[in-house]
Amino acid sequence: MVADAVLGPAYGKLLRLLALETGAKILLGDRRSADFVVLAGDAVNGPRPNDAVPLLFLAPAKIGEDQARAILGRKRRILLLLPEIDEDGRSSFWRGIAEKHPRDGLVCRELGGVGTRVDWAWKQVMDHIREQTKVSGNRRVLCKRHAADRIFRSPSCCIRMAFPGQTGTPLIHKIRMLRVRAFQGLSPKPELAAEVACVPYDVVNRAEAAAQADGNPLSLMHVDRAEIGLPPETDPYSEAVYAAAKKNLDGLVSVGALVREPVPTVYLYRQQMGGHMQTGVAAVCHIDDYENDIIRKHEKTRKDKEDDRTRLIGALGADTGPVFLTYRGRPEIDAIVAAQTSLPPDVGFVAPDGIRHTLWKIRDAGPLAEAFAHVPLAYVADGHHRSASAARVGRERRAMNPDHTGDEEYNWFLCVLFPADQLRILPYNRVVSDLAGRTPEEFLAKVRETFEVVENAPASPTASGNVSMFIDGRWIGLSWKTDPSADPVARLDVSVLQDRLLAPVLGIDDPRTSRRIDFVGGIRGTSELEGRVNGGRAAVAFSMFPVTVDQLMDIADAGQIMPPKSTWFEPKLRSGLFVHTF
Repeated sequence: MVADAVLGPAYGKLLRLLALETGAKILLGDRRSADFVVLAGDAVNGPRPNDAVPLLFLAPAKIGEDQARAILGRKRRILLLLPEIDEDGRSSFWRGIAEKHPRDGLVCRELGGVGTRVDWAWKQVMDHIREQTKVSGNRRVLCKRHAADRIFRSPSCCIRMAFPGQTGTPLIHKIRMLRVRAFQGLSPKPELAAEVACVPYDVVNRAEAAAQADGNPLSLMHVDRAEIGLPPETDPYSEAVYAAAKKNLDGLVSVGALVREPVPTVYLYRQQMGGHMQTGVAAVCHIDDYENDIIRKHEKTRKDKEDDRTRLIGALGADTGPVFLTYRGRPEIDAIVAAQTSLPPDVGFVAPDGIRHTLWKIRDAGPLAEAFAHVPLAYVADGHHRSASAARVGRERRAMNPDHTGDEEYNWFLCVLFPADQLRILPYNRVVSDLAGRTPEEFLAKVRETFEVVENAPASPTASGNVSMFIDGRWIGLSWKTDPSADPVARLDVSVLQDRLLAPVLGIDDPRTSRRIDFVGGIRGTSELEGRVNGGRAAVAFSMFPVTVDQLMDIADAGQIMPPKSTWFEPKLRSGLFVHTF
C-alpha cells in the first residue's frame, strides 16, 4: 500500500499508526505514485492528485462550496470521516455536500463516541482505512517532503526521518517503536525472594514501612525507605538517607541475598490475588521512548517526590522499583508468555498479604523483544514518579558522559509490561471531613439540585455515571447524564463529582492541596468509608465506580492529565525481585 499523507502536526499520529498497523514502511517520494491520499484538517485546501487516486478526508476543514462540490463530484473513491459532534460546522458542511451529490464510491461516516475530536478514535480510523484500501503485499507509506517536515517535527510522532538534499527518490527510513530488552541485573536467591521482596515505597508511611521490615534485615524496604533505620527525627530527604540506601543495597549483594544474573535476562512476573491473575514481562525500556511519548503518561508528578526518587536512583546507580506499564495486547506476545509459563517457575512465594508472586527467567529474550517491536505505544499505569526520575537520571548521566552513545544502561529503566485486558483497576474513593457549614438535610438539598438521587443505594456503584454517597448512616445513589461532547477527562466520574459537587457545594477547589478531603484505595472496601463517617472522622464519603483501562489510554492518547487519585491498581508490584543496575 502506498499512501501520500498531507497532515498537520495534530494528525501526525495517524500516519504513525497507519504505518505500524499495516506493516508499512515510511518513504519519501512523489504523490503521483500513491495508491491513496490522506488529507486531514486544513490540508483539504492543498493540491490533490489525479482523478484515479482515492482520497481519505479526515475531519476536513470547511472550504468553498463550489470547490467541495468539484472534489466530491469526481469519479475517484472518497471516504469522509467526520467527528460526531459538530463543534465548528465542518461535519454538517461536508455531510450536506455529500447528500446533495450522492454517487457510488463516495462514503461519509461519523466516528462515534469521540465528541469533537477525531484523534480520540484512531482504531476506528485505522479500521476504515483498511476497509477502503484492502491492499496486501509490500506496503509503503509515501510522504512528500513538505508534509513530512510538519508531521515529524512533533516528537510525539515517534518517527525519525533524515531528509535528503533532493526530493523525488524514495528512501526507506526507520520507524521508532517501543524498545524492550533484557538486562543483566540483580535478583534474589530463590529461597530468599520472599524475604527480599517488599511492597512499593509509596504505598506505606514511615511507620508502616518500619513495621514491614522489622526483624527482616534482607527486606529491600531498607533500601527503598532507608530512613527507617535512622533516628526518627532524620529528614527523609537528607543525604544520610541516600547514603544509607546505597550501603544497604551493597550489603544485600555482599551477603549473597541479591545475585548478579549470569546473562541478560527477561522475567515473566505473575501475580495472583484471589481469583484474579495477571502476567507481565519484566524488562527495561528506553528513556527516549518515555521522553518521546511512545510510553505515555496520564498523571502529573509532585516535585518533592520526583526529586526524592531521582536522588535515590542516582545514589544507588540502580532501579529497585519497577514501573507498571500496560499496552494493548498482541497474540504473538501472549503465545510466547503462555509457552514459557507452562514450564516450572524459577521463583514462587505467597506474600503476607496473601498475594502469590511467581517468576520465570528467560535467557533468550530475542523473540519477546521482536514481538514488542510491533507494540506502538505503552502507558504508565502506576509509577509516574519512578519513570520521571529514571529519565532525569539518564539525562544527567548523558550530560556527564562525553562518549555517550544512547545504549548505556543509564538510558534504560526497569518496567513490568502487562496486557491491558488482564489489569484490574479498583476505585479510588473520597471522604470529606465536613459539609462546609451545612446540615445533612441542607447538603442533600443542594445535591438534589444537580444529581438524580436514590435512597438505599448499593455501597458500590454498578456502572459509570453513578456514585454512591454515605452520609448520616445510609447509602444514597447519585447519577447524571453524560455529556457526549465533553472531553475524556471531563467525562470521568471523579471529574463530575469534583466539578459538580466537591468544588461548588463543599468548597474543595483543589483536591491535591485541600486538607478537608482524603482518598481511600478501593482495596480497603466500602466498610472503611462507613467506619470513617460513623466514627466521626468524616462527614460524608463517596464510593466510586472504577476507571477503565480504555479511559486511561484515551486520556493519555489525548495528551491530557487525569484528576488526582483516579486509579488504584491491585495487586501492587513487589520491589526487589529484579534490580536494574547501571
